[in-house]
Amino acid sequence: MTHLLPQTLGHQRTMELIVLGERHGAQALKDLGLVNRVVPLPDMLPTALTLAAQVASRSAGATSRLKRLLTSQLQTQLAGALELERKKASQARCGAKVLA
Repeated sequence: MTHLLPQTLGHQRTMELIVLGERHGAQALKDLGLVNRVVPLPDMLPTALTLAAQVASRSAGATSRLKRLLTSQLQTQLAGALELERKKASQARCGAKVLA
């Protein structure tokens, strides 16, 4: 979370969301760029089917290669960020035990 949110929202907005911990509705999350689209419940299945048809109409090989490329890039960045986050969380827990 601490790796992906700042990339999407920027540092200040991420800090606000994490520190305040407020709940947000679907439209607010879309406005922030965390959700691609919001549709009314009755339109959800037709919208999903339209999107699925659009994806299916593309070259399966090209789509697969693009997905692998994007995923591998994200995984490489994410692995380092998650390790750092794990270390910081562990340090924070140890610090909390010392203060208790």
